[in-house]
Amino acid sequence: SWCTPCKASMTQLDLLQKKYDSLTVVVISIDAPKDISKAKNFLKSKGFGFIALFDTEKRLAQQLNVTNPPHTFILDSEGRIVYSHVSYKAGDEAEYEEQIIALLPVPEDPDPLPESSLPGDCQ
Repeated sequence: SWCTPCKASMTQLDLLQKKYDSLTVVVISIDAPKDISKAKNFLKSKGFGFIALFDTEKRLAQQLNVTNPPHTFILDSEGRIVYSHVSYKAGDEAEYEEQIIALLPVPEDPDPLPESSLPGDCQ
């Protein structure tokens, strides 16, 4: 509720989740217990589609060595952290998307072009 870069990153993370069906975004707030209702109201007013959890005692933040929010982690399908980024500035979402794309399965080409249809005189 108080972190301006956090709010900006949430908008971008929500857009990425909408773009990639297999992506699950979980936002973990470290707001103080007295600020939870304000944080929940902010999230509700924006209509974000991601999961929001609250770490008011900062236990998870300590385990992950989060000292400066926002701190973005990208996990693979096995739950391993494969990317970590501290803070947020406009444009960082492009790096997030690159990391996400690298984790997505490569689709198989259902109808590869026959060799005879390739352009040029390749031999």
